[in-house]
Amino acid sequence: GFELVGEATSGQEALTRASELRPELVLVDVRMPDMDGVETARRLLADATHPVVVLISLEPLPREATVLELGVAAFVRKQELSVGKLAAVWAEHRPRAAAEPGG
Repeated sequence: GFELVGEATSGQEALTRASELRPELVLVDVRMPDMDGVETARRLLADATHPVVVLISLEPLPREATVLELGVAAFVRKQELSVGKLAAVWAEHRPRAAAEPGG
């Protein structure tokens, strides 16, 4: 049920691609060159049309509660990442217009 619309290899590239492509859901790796995933997520969420943002990482997130307070939908370890997990996050956090019939 998900369609890949773009990829980025750095935080700055992720911001540029998100601005161009306007995805509804963005997976952001915590560790990226030039700008970490937490700062990238913060900037994505600051945009008026911000997407649902899921932070991912191989390592546990030391300050997970603080990061979730930014407004990210979830933090998922890569080992636990699955379509089912993303579908659950999406069902809980998708924009209201998309959740309503005809929207």
